[in-house]
Amino acid sequence: MAPPIDPSVTRVTTTPPPAAPPPVGVEADRLIADARGGGCIDQRKLADGLLAAADQPDQGVALRAAVDARLTPVERGQLQSAIDSQLRAAAAPPPAADDGPSQASVALDLTQVALDIVGIVEPTPFADGSNTIISIGRGDWWGAGASLLGVVPYLGDAAKLGKLGKWADTVSNAAELAAKDVGFRKLVEPTLEKIRDAINAAPLDSLPSSVRNTLESMRTKIDEALAPPPTTRIGDYDATVRGVPVRLEGVEIRPVDYLKRDRASYESLRREFDGGARAGFVKSISSDPTNLAALRNAGLNDAQIARLAEGKIPQGWQVHHKLPLDDGGTNSFDNLVLIKNDPSHIAITNAQRSLVGDLAVGETRRVDFPVPPGVVYPPAP
Repeated sequence: MAPPIDPSVTRVTTTPPPAAPPPVGVEADRLIADARGGGCIDQRKLADGLLAAADQPDQGVALRAAVDARLTPVERGQLQSAIDSQLRAAAAPPPAADDGPSQASVALDLTQVALDIVGIVEPTPFADGSNTIISIGRGDWWGAGASLLGVVPYLGDAAKLGKLGKWADTVSNAAELAAKDVGFRKLVEPTLEKIRDAINAAPLDSLPSSVRNTLESMRTKIDEALAPPPTTRIGDYDATVRGVPVRLEGVEIRPVDYLKRDRASYESLRREFDGGARAGFVKSISSDPTNLAALRNAGLNDAQIARLAEGKIPQGWQVHHKLPLDDGGTNSFDNLVLIKNDPSHIAITNAQRSLVGDLAVGETRRVDFPVPPGVVYPPAP
């Protein structure tokens, strides 16, 4: 019989640290073994495992390479077809004709472009064979024929060069989508870099001028797509309040990859702000000598500053999030500013609606966002 539990004794349970992820090779073997049955590989199941790992880009790329190294060329082609099929199934309904190609389609096109260009710069049957399977799986029989010709030197290169127009369109579409959607940019960035590296390695001076010009134009598009965002600058921002132009002078105009936050997280942060963060911020700025001087310079009188010291907001003023909670902003005091409501706060709120008001949760857009500097705005009456 077990001894009775002594309630006075505190028992401490130590939670072991999370296990490190298995080596890539071991994980690749596991995925293939799980998908293998009856002597063949269930490519849909293997694709599921690889797509699940794609949430961690570094691991996902390495894992895909390890899996490919363990498959035959035919199996690699079947796997790509399965991934293609699942990406199409997960994608949104096809857009209207004037909305352009889907992100999934452009991403797959980029993969084929990379294989084609690598096949010219470093001709390998593997690159052409993989591209043939991708083309057939997508119903692109011209692309498949050109890839098959690629196994034969010279003739294949000529067939690939016949795709130049399609390559240029694909890179242009990818660059345009990457500029609008940060998530898509992160997805295709490794492929764009691979294409750029291949173009840099190509003997451009030995190619016909039309071919050279197209490849150089593609490289320029890729450079633009992968260029870092511009830095924050100080300037004036033009907005409107009740239809009347308003100029916000001396604000930071900050490049922001705006990502609309999920509503549960947003509402939690909003409750935190209403429940004490707002009051804590105004108390802190009213007790700091430097900030107190800034408040007086902005035109707040003793009575208004006394209200701030009590955690209350003077009439006509608001506490504003420099980067909105709707995006990646927080309730950290360095993300808050005391702002004159009319017209400054209304103007910035209107600007936010204009820039990103149409985004759905999870959607992203790069915008130049007006951010008031300091702890109080405007800094003078």
